[in-house]
Amino acid sequence: MEKPERWIGTNSICAGDTIKFVERVFTEAKNGKYLGERTVIAIVLKESYGAEKQQHTFTLKVISVDESGLKTPHPNSKVKYLSGVDQIRRKGRTIYGISVERLRWSDEENRTKVLEEKHDRGNLAREAKKERLEKDGIFGF
Repeated sequence: MEKPERWIGTNSICAGDTIKFVERVFTEAKNGKYLGERTVIAIVLKESYGAEKQQHTFTLKVISVDESGLKTPHPNSKVKYLSGVDQIRRKGRTIYGISVERLRWSDEENRTKVLEEKHDRGNLAREAKKERLEKDGIFGF
């Protein structure tokens, strides 16, 4: 008999994870009116660190979304609903911001290897930023 899906809390996600996270939704990117929260279930297709700021970005394949907690925005607002959207990109700070859970892999040992590789790339990106800032005479970061 197969075990039912069970979500487990996590503080580190990687490509291949199936995740469930909650994000805040606003009418505009800056100074927008708060509309509530939505829950997104997605598969992490890839992740990367930005060269300039080392911001972690994830490309996600949307499986399902619950937007029932959102207030109806003004018709002219720029709110983006995810119903019918196939892929989205999110910063790590958005995914980790409120709550994130994942499903177990059938091979958790392989997931550990993927996470180690991800963390190694993150460490390299932070070291490159540190060196760039030191070269530019910026200290205390």
